Amino acid sequence: LAVIVALGWLLRLNDLGADPPGTLSWSQGPFTDGAVVLHDARNKVLHGDWITDYCEDLYLFPLSNLFAWPFFEMFGSGRWQAALPNTILGMASIALFALSLVPLGRGRALLWAFLASQSYFLVHFHRIPIAEPAMVFLMTGAFFFHASPGRWKWAPFAAGLLAAAAPLFGKAHAFYFPLVLLAAIRLAPREEGRWKGEIRLALFGMVVTVLLWTTLLLIPHGDYIIAHITHESVGKHGAGAAGFLHEFLQNLFAMGSYTNLFDVMPLLTVLAIVGFFGVLRHGRRLFAHEDRITSFLVLWLAIGWIALSAVRLPAPRYLTALAFPLLYFALRPLLALYAGKTLTWTAPHEKGRIAAGVVGLFFLVYQPFITTGMKTVQYLKDRPWGRGIHDFFIRSNAYSELVVFCAAETAIVVALLLAVWFVVRPKKIRLSLTPSRGFAFAAILVAGSAFMNLGNYAYWSMLKTHYMRDASRDLVEWIGPDARLMGSFAPTLGLDNGLDVFPYFGGLGEEDVIRKYGITHIVISSKGDFDFVEKNYPSLHKAKEKVLAYPVRSRYTSVMAIYRVPRVLDGVKMNDYEPTLFERAVETATEGKWNEALEMLDRYIEEYPDNADGHYMAGFMYNQLGDRQKAAAKFNRAIELRPERPRYYEELAKVYRDIGRTAEARRLLSRAYELNPRDKLVASQIERLGGEFE
Repeated sequence: LAVIVALGWLLRLNDLGADPPGTLSWSQGPFTDGAVVLHDARNKVLHGDWITDYCEDLYLFPLSNLFAWPFFEMFGSGRWQAALPNTILGMASIALFALSLVPLGRGRALLWAFLASQSYFLVHFHRIPIAEPAMVFLMTGAFFFHASPGRWKWAPFAAGLLAAAAPLFGKAHAFYFPLVLLAAIRLAPREEGRWKGEIRLALFGMVVTVLLWTTLLLIPHGDYIIAHITHESVGKHGAGAAGFLHEFLQNLFAMGSYTNLFDVMPLLTVLAIVGFFGVLRHGRRLFAHEDRITSFLVLWLAIGWIALSAVRLPAPRYLTALAFPLLYFALRPLLALYAGKTLTWTAPHEKGRIAAGVVGLFFLVYQPFITTGMKTVQYLKDRPWGRGIHDFFIRSNAYSELVVFCAAETAIVVALLLAVWFVVRPKKIRLSLTPSRGFAFAAILVAGSAFMNLGNYAYWSMLKTHYMRDASRDLVEWIGPDARLMGSFAPTLGLDNGLDVFPYFGGLGEEDVIRKYGITHIVISSKGDFDFVEKNYPSLHKAKEKVLAYPVRSRYTSVMAIYRVPRVLDGVKMNDYEPTLFERAVETATEGKWNEALEMLDRYIEEYPDNADGHYMAGFMYNQLGDRQKAAAKFNRAIELRPERPRYYEELAKVYRDIGRTAEARRLLSRAYELNPRDKLVASQIERLGGEFE
């Protein structure tokens, strides 16, 4: 187990400053939520106070902040320092969970630890400074004490203490977990009446946690906590009861797919569903047939899945806790194969079991459709015969209607499968296996899963980017140490320097924070940010001046831009900020005054000779003035300083293309595309120059 945990930790430690994969999460959480979660720990290290502005997320995620604080103290504030604590919490959770499975057999515990430690899904969510690893650590701690009640008399008390701590001191998305623990104690097989004592001890532990949380957090900081919870749980569900019910049912069926479980670990997820349904075959007698560990995990997965379906747009990171019981149920078919057991399926005759089977079949078939649905819809849209089908389903709310479209696809396939079943009417399907064949099948499935995980990981390692880290570490040189940044990406940008950064354009119930805090720059990273500024600060929206922009690999945005806030707006003083040479050079170049801008840049480069963007901007201006030789020299110097920035290669390629060095231009564009595979414009340029790309 120690070897497995060590190897899993090494996977998580690989270049902690690199950005997470663009396909891992459909939300911007890796770039926004992570640094916001630890914003107050950063404040404590840099400024000596936890709370220096309106962001009080210390009270929402106390364990994450308290655990990260000593790492910031020891190693300084930075991207990798923020990510390191979660790698420890992630592997500690895996070790605790594996130890909890030891009563069922050491082999089972070790196999589970192997699957979890190299899970691509968990590896990267353990590398991001979000709150889930702290939450899951508390949940697995509660599970550990529940799994071994005979070892310590006070184990149920500890389990209750940690189960309640998971949502209160970890993250609120564990709100269902205390119910899981209590239900597991009540339903687990045991001697008559013994459960009552365990329930009392568990409830006592929960009460102690609630009292601690109330005393330390709720009483002194209740306004902020309640406002945040109300915003997240009520404010985001603005469609009323009917809209909530529609989204709940939609999430219930589609969550496993659009949270990427079926994309990043399809084999294990399918095996887990098969194993879970195999456990459910006992029906009402389920908890009498299964051990207390399996009973607990049935409830963890079932109640957790239902509870998270009620959350507005559950992001992939929300399911990191459910990945633990999922991987456990994936073991059941694997171990059955390993033992060489004969696998049989008997056709159900009872109406209830038939209905349950149809629902399960619908769920399984639906997952690949919701995963590939967007491609299917686009295929129909691009063909004359399919345009009518596309327009019938996809109208105003494309995502919601996509779910309906995929449900219609699934219903057709399920109807065909049921028709075949009624025609054939099989009474029993039997697959006889010898131990050697069963072992071979199990080994192939485990190896296939590991190959897929490590393949995804290797692909990320080859294309890992550092856009946000690079934007962070040059900010002081670009905009000066007195700048104050605000925006959802600002905390991430601020991790690698001591600039004052503010997480949101408006605190809860407080919109006009730009003037109040003397903000000098705003970070626009999505259409939502752009629309918010345009709606709430129309004068600033018109007067803002772009300083620089960087590409970002996220589903919702491809560019992060930094704009300067004017010193005076609508006759009111906003800040005392004086633009830097870099900013003035960019502004002068925007006005077309290239020679004047170059003079400023030359002075700037003398002061900061290793600033890649200074050389890049000088190269851009020389190219505008027609001096291709100096432009190429400046672009090459920028590439030497920051070889991971794709736009440097793009601009140098333009220079080489213009002077007839086509082969070199094509090579440079290919490198730019490798660094940012999202950029289809670069791909088209490669094709126009006679090249190919993958």
